[in-house]
Amino acid sequence: PVRTLRGELVSDFQPADHPWHHGIAWAFTYINGSNFWGGPTFERATGAYAQKKIHGRQLHIEWKPTIHADPNRCILDHTVQWRAASGENLLIEHRQITARGVNTQCWAISFDSTFVNNTAEDLVMASPVCEGRPEGGYFGLMWRGAATWRYGRIYGPPPLSREVMGQAAPWIAYESLPIVGNSCTLLFVDDPLNPRYPTRWFARSGEQPLVSFALAYAEPFGLLAGQSFRLRYNLAVLDGVLSPGEASIIADALLH
Repeated sequence: PVRTLRGELVSDFQPADHPWHHGIAWAFTYINGSNFWGGPTFERATGAYAQKKIHGRQLHIEWKPTIHADPNRCILDHTVQWRAASGENLLIEHRQITARGVNTQCWAISFDSTFVNNTAEDLVMASPVCEGRPEGGYFGLMWRGAATWRYGRIYGPPPLSREVMGQAAPWIAYESLPIVGNSCTLLFVDDPLNPRYPTRWFARSGEQPLVSFALAYAEPFGLLAGQSFRLRYNLAVLDGVLSPGEASIIADALLH
C-alpha cells in the first residue's frame, strides 16, 4: 500500500473488479504476442476481450548490493526478467526505485528503469488502442487508486482541463474527493529524456481510478534486438490540493 504522509490510502492492490491491478506497477500491455498487463486480451478480429493463456510474468532476479538509505531518501535497485508465456526471457530490466521527502505535506516516489531486449529478434510493445480498442491506451507504469479516489478531478498544465485521456502533457494531477473534509493529490511527472516525451496519458476517474504513462498509447513502440531504452517517471504524493501553477513548480522540482 502507498499512503500520504498523513496516512490516507492512495493505491489499491488487486481490487475485486481487476485483480491484476497491483497498486503502482510496471505493465507493458502486449509484447510480441504476450499479455503483460493481466486479465483478458483485446482481439482486433472480434472487437472484444477474450481470456487467453498468453500472460507473461515479471520475475525479480536479485537486489543490487548498493542500497542507499538516510532519513530523507531510500533507493532500491534490482534486476527483473520479463518472461513471455512461452517462458522466453524477452526483457531484462534494471529497476531503481527512490522514495524521498519533498516537504512536510509531500513525498515522492520515482522509477528509473533500463530495459534490454534479451532476444535475437525485434520486440513490439503495444496497447489495446493499437489493436483497435477505443480509449484502451493503458500501458507502462500505472497507478490504480484506492476506492476513496473514485470520481476525483484530473487536470494538466494549460490548456488541458479535466479531459486528458489520450492527450500529451509533461505532467498531470489527480485530486481525490474530500475525505472527512480533506483532499489529496497525486502528481504524475514525465521526464524530458524519455522517448516520446511528453507522454500521452491514459487517465480515468469514475469507478476505476487509473493513470498510466502510456508510452505506446496509440502507436507501437519497437525495440531492436540487443538494444535498450530507459524510462524515468516521478510521482508526488500530497496531502492537500494544488493549483496548476503550484503543480507545475513541484513537477519541475522533481526533475532536479
